[in-house]
Amino acid sequence: MDRRKIKGGTPALMAELGYPPRLSVDKVSARVPTQEQCTVLGLPGNLPVLRTLRVVYSDEERPIEATVLAKAGHLYELRYEFIPS
Repeated sequence: MDRRKIKGGTPALMAELGYPPRLSVDKVSARVPTQEQCTVLGLPGNLPVLRTLRVVYSDEERPIEATVLAKAGHLYELRYEFIPS
């Protein structure tokens, strides 16, 4: 493995390898930040962070990528859309 940028990003590489992304699922939670997150994110006081666990699936619900994100909770807004079945 080399540390480098992937031309077209991870989705392009996974599709090229035969695992095209089909579904992305986010699990979002709010929690008290760690001391390191307070420092890195420059959080004033005891503001929460939004933690997102994103799993990308390919065909046959095969997970092909997992990402954990932490964001300053007071700077972001979540938006959800639901399509009734």
